[in-house]
Amino acid sequence: MAVDVPLGSEAVTVSLPDSEVTVTEPPGGDPVDPREAGQRALASPLGPPLSWRVGPGDEVALVVTDVTRATPDDVLLDLLLEELTAAGVDRADVTVVVGLGLHRPLTADELDDLLGEHADLAVNHDPDAVVEVGRVDDVPVEVHPAVAGADLVVSTGMVEPHQYAGFSGGAKTVVVGAGGEPLIRYTHGPGMLGQDGVRLGRVRGNPFREFLDRAGDLAGPDFCLNVTHGPGGILDVAAGQHRPVVHELADSARDALSVVGRRPTSRWATAIHSRRAVASWSPRHSPRARARAGASNGPTSVCGTPRTPTPSTRRCGRATNRAPSGRSSSRGCSGSTTST
Repeated sequence: MAVDVPLGSEAVTVSLPDSEVTVTEPPGGDPVDPREAGQRALASPLGPPLSWRVGPGDEVALVVTDVTRATPDDVLLDLLLEELTAAGVDRADVTVVVGLGLHRPLTADELDDLLGEHADLAVNHDPDAVVEVGRVDDVPVEVHPAVAGADLVVSTGMVEPHQYAGFSGGAKTVVVGAGGEPLIRYTHGPGMLGQDGVRLGRVRGNPFREFLDRAGDLAGPDFCLNVTHGPGGILDVAAGQHRPVVHELADSARDALSVVGRRPTSRWATAIHSRRAVASWSPRHSPRARARAGASNGPTSVCGTPRTPTPSTRRCGRATNRAPSGRSSSRGCSGSTTST
């Protein structure tokens, strides 16, 4: 049997002559207007509103994704700058850091395409020029100097299925996108990737995701504006603290992008519509693997997460932010955190 498998914006044909193949399509979801949905998210954030966290004279680092993500950063940045301006922040006190991780720097033309009229605020992240703000499990958490020295760290992000983090976005934009090589190498190394729970579509109980979140508690973001998307475009937008934002958008993405298999099968093949396409064979869902795990042959989603609804977490944020110029801070440069 020949099957068309999505790959980026196109598809490849795979021939499986000796297999019985059932192709299922996810619901896909209804796209929303990013600007209108972003305005609603900022008006009803998950945690304290942005205006409570910042004031006149504060320096703000705003970390955005790079061209490997389909994030509408120009729209999200415009909305965030409007909020910051209304709170009394001068545009000249905002530095936009392009979260490259270990990717190449963006060209001037790419920055213009990515950020529009706000490209003049942007600097490319350099993972070799970073400042340590603390440690998680003895791994240094390093970030761009503008992030380390900011009174407030804000970020955009794309919450989409990720083969290691379960779903991307949230703290990942800052601690990986604007982070140092030691953390990136550690999180993407065999010691982390071999741990139970590190897998596509899983947020809760995922050591990779939990490590990023703990690093985000040290480095930021203090506030984020993230989106999730499907084949038809942006599906949902959420704003606020990084953990509940990821959980809420991951739930939205699962509803739109996952399918439920109710018949025992030997293997799942998962194809994800994304600018960074992923196709993987998952033996975890075979009857033998499920028997070893003591699981029944109940519903399983191709995102790798049981289809049992769980409530989004809404948590209050810190009352104060980092302030190297002498203001009070609950996240100093000597901070650290360990697992419990």
